[in-house]
Amino acid sequence: MTTPVWPTDPRQADVAEVQRFLVAAARDGAAPLPDLIAVDLCALGGAFQSVFDEPVWQAWVNLPDDYRDELAGDSFRGLVGRRLMDPPRPDPEAGGESVARVAPPLALIMMARSRPAFVVQCALDGEQRGAPRMYGIAEDGLGLRAVLVERASNERVGLGVRQHVTLSAAEDRARADDLHQLYKYLLLSPARAVSVLASWACADQPPGTRTLDLYRHRAAEQLTRTTVTVLRQPDGSCVSSRDGAPLDARTEHDVAEELTRLVILETTQ
Repeated sequence: MTTPVWPTDPRQADVAEVQRFLVAAARDGAAPLPDLIAVDLCALGGAFQSVFDEPVWQAWVNLPDDYRDELAGDSFRGLVGRRLMDPPRPDPEAGGESVARVAPPLALIMMARSRPAFVVQCALDGEQRGAPRMYGIAEDGLGLRAVLVERASNERVGLGVRQHVTLSAAEDRARADDLHQLYKYLLLSPARAVSVLASWACADQPPGTRTLDLYRHRAAEQLTRTTVTVLRQPDGSCVSSRDGAPLDARTEHDVAEELTRLVILETTQ
């Protein structure tokens, strides 16, 4: 089994590449990052990071061990083919276990998911599937540098999941559907992230109550959650609240100002 090695102490070239992504997001508002399949996230330990989709993880852990190992190997080979990971090699310092360097674009995704300054989970009428999720990337002394956007797509792509002899066809199709869900990623500047959140929160289609749960875990503090709820009215105005208390935010601009305080200003405090 290959163990990915995150570049927490990477070569200088990797550090410079990560900084280029952060600078590009600040300069242009957005920097593209690679898409991943749910199988990739499972193989890379996504369930042990800050947030993970329960149906995907249940589909993964309920697979037979040999089948799961086979899919993990397929995932790693695919990531190597996309130059998101180097081919694994034995590492004497790891007792001879195979390790693999992770390239900066993938490392940014994994590090943001593992150690976020905050997580914003959006939902439409309580349904999270298809709604954006955001992870804050902060740096000591510099505050919030960028925001990683993660969106589970309705698109399904795969590694060629094959039906295992111990699974029924129906079980295999259901698991393949979850495990082959495509996750899209984008690195945004903090201001652009707030604009995207406000636009999503105030959209009129599809109709419904839009909820943004912001989770933050500062050092030496308990995990906190702040909930902003927005409901667009037929006249185009918005009714919004923060933790149940009404907000004087009736337009997308007003909602953006409230989210700026919550997402950006409160992160730098």
